[in-house]
Amino acid sequence: MTSSDLADVVAVLRRQFLLSDADLVAGEVTEEVPPRTPGYRIVLGAFGHEIALWAPSHMAVVEVAAYVADELQGLVLDDAWGEPRPVCPGHAHPPWVRIQDEAVWWVCPATGDRIERIWPSQSD
Repeated sequence: MTSSDLADVVAVLRRQFLLSDADLVAGEVTEEVPPRTPGYRIVLGAFGHEIALWAPSHMAVVEVAAYVADELQGLVLDDAWGEPRPVCPGHAHPPWVRIQDEAVWWVCPATGDRIERIWPSQSD
Protein backbone atom coordinates (compact mmCIF):
# COMPACT_ATOMS: atom_id res chain seq x y z
CA MET A 1 0.00 0.00 0.00
CA THR A 2 1.21 3.49 -0.84
CA SER A 3 0.19 6.88 0.50
CA SER A 4 -1.67 7.39 -2.80
CA ASP A 5 -3.66 4.16 -2.24
CA LEU A 6 -4.51 5.37 1.27
CA ALA A 7 -5.69 8.74 -0.08
CA ASP A 8 -7.99 6.92 -2.54
CA VAL A 9 -9.48 4.73 0.21
CA VAL A 10 -9.96 7.69 2.57
CA ALA A 11 -11.62 9.82 -0.14
CA VAL A 12 -14.23 7.11 -0.78
CA LEU A 13 -14.79 6.46 2.94
CA ARG A 14 -15.14 10.18 3.65
CA ARG A 15 -17.99 10.34 1.14
CA GLN A 16 -19.60 7.11 2.35
CA PHE A 17 -19.41 8.13 6.02
CA LEU A 18 -20.73 11.63 5.19
CA LEU A 19 -17.65 13.29 6.70
CA SER A 20 -15.94 16.57 5.88
CA ASP A 21 -12.38 16.84 4.63
CA ALA A 22 -11.37 17.96 8.13
CA ASP A 23 -13.05 14.97 9.83
CA LEU A 24 -11.02 12.33 8.00
CA VAL A 25 -7.58 13.04 6.59
CA ALA A 26 -5.32 10.62 4.75
CA GLY A 27 -1.88 10.69 6.29
CA GLU A 28 1.02 8.63 5.11
CA VAL A 29 2.07 5.05 4.69
CA THR A 30 5.61 4.12 5.62
CA GLU A 31 7.22 0.76 5.19
CA GLU A 32 8.82 -0.65 8.31
CA VAL A 33 11.83 -2.91 7.94
CA PRO A 34 13.78 -5.11 10.36
CA PRO A 35 14.53 -5.09 13.21
CA ARG A 36 10.77 -4.48 13.39
CA THR A 37 8.42 -6.91 11.75
CA PRO A 38 8.16 -5.88 8.08
CA GLY A 39 4.93 -4.06 7.42
CA TYR A 40 3.17 -0.78 6.85
CA ARG A 41 2.56 1.97 9.37
CA ILE A 42 -0.59 3.76 8.25
CA VAL A 43 -1.27 7.18 9.75
CA LEU A 44 -4.64 8.94 9.45
CA GLY A 45 -6.28 11.96 10.98
CA ALA A 46 -9.78 11.36 12.33
CA PHE A 47 -11.84 13.90 14.26
CA GLY A 48 -8.75 15.88 15.21
CA HIS A 49 -6.76 12.87 16.43
CA GLU A 50 -3.93 10.96 14.82
CA ILE A 51 -4.71 7.29 14.27
CA ALA A 52 -1.91 4.83 13.54
CA LEU A 53 -2.60 1.36 12.15
CA TRP A 54 -0.22 -1.49 11.43
CA ALA A 55 -0.48 -3.97 8.58
CA PRO A 56 2.01 -6.77 7.87
CA SER A 57 3.83 -6.44 4.56
CA HIS A 58 2.54 -9.82 3.34
CA MET A 59 -1.00 -8.36 3.09
CA ALA A 60 -2.15 -7.45 -0.42
CA VAL A 61 -3.22 -3.85 -1.04
CA VAL A 62 -6.88 -4.95 -1.23
CA GLU A 63 -6.53 -6.57 2.23
CA VAL A 64 -4.97 -3.42 3.69
CA ALA A 65 -7.76 -1.30 2.16
CA ALA A 66 -10.36 -3.60 3.77
CA TYR A 67 -8.55 -3.39 7.12
CA VAL A 68 -8.46 0.44 6.99
CA ALA A 69 -12.18 0.60 6.08
CA ASP A 70 -13.12 -1.78 8.90
CA GLU A 71 -11.08 0.11 11.49
CA LEU A 72 -12.46 3.48 10.41
CA GLN A 73 -16.03 2.21 10.44
CA GLY A 74 -15.56 1.19 14.07
CA LEU A 75 -14.10 4.57 14.91
CA VAL A 76 -16.95 6.44 13.24
CA LEU A 77 -19.55 4.22 14.92
CA ASP A 78 -17.96 4.50 18.37
CA ASP A 79 -16.68 8.06 18.39
CA ALA A 80 -18.83 10.06 16.06
CA TRP A 81 -22.54 9.37 15.99
CA GLY A 82 -23.18 5.93 17.42
CA GLU A 83 -25.30 5.12 14.37
CA PRO A 84 -24.37 2.88 11.46
CA ARG A 85 -22.36 4.57 8.75
CA PRO A 86 -22.52 3.85 5.95
CA VAL A 87 -26.17 2.87 6.06
CA CYS A 88 -27.25 -0.66 5.21
CA PRO A 89 -30.41 -0.02 3.18
CA GLY A 90 -33.53 -1.20 4.99
CA HIS A 91 -31.66 -2.32 8.11
CA ALA A 92 -30.56 -0.85 11.44
CA HIS A 93 -27.17 -2.60 11.38
CA PRO A 94 -24.03 -1.38 9.66
CA PRO A 95 -22.74 -3.22 6.61
CA TRP A 96 -19.65 -5.40 6.86
CA VAL A 97 -16.41 -4.95 4.96
CA ARG A 98 -15.73 -7.86 2.61
CA ILE A 99 -13.27 -8.62 -0.18
CA GLN A 100 -14.99 -9.99 -3.27
CA ASP A 101 -13.64 -10.19 -6.83
CA GLU A 102 -10.39 -8.39 -5.90
CA ALA A 103 -12.29 -5.36 -4.57
CA VAL A 104 -13.38 -4.16 -1.13
CA TRP A 105 -17.15 -3.87 -0.66
CA TRP A 106 -19.72 -2.92 1.94
CA VAL A 107 -21.92 -6.02 2.24
CA CYS A 108 -25.19 -6.52 4.11
CA PRO A 109 -24.55 -9.09 6.87
CA ALA A 110 -28.18 -10.28 6.71
CA THR A 111 -28.51 -10.82 2.96
CA GLY A 112 -24.93 -10.88 1.68
CA ASP A 113 -25.87 -8.27 -0.93
CA ARG A 114 -23.19 -5.85 -2.07
CA ILE A 115 -24.08 -2.28 -1.13
CA GLU A 116 -21.20 -0.20 -2.44
CA ARG A 117 -17.62 -0.69 -3.53
CA ILE A 118 -14.95 0.89 -1.33
CA TRP A 119 -11.75 0.16 -3.23
CA PRO A 120 -10.70 0.42 -5.94
CA SER A 121 -13.02 3.34 -6.49
CA GLN A 122 -15.78 3.07 -9.08
CA SER A 123 -13.77 5.24 -11.46
CA ASP A 124 -10.76 2.88 -11.48
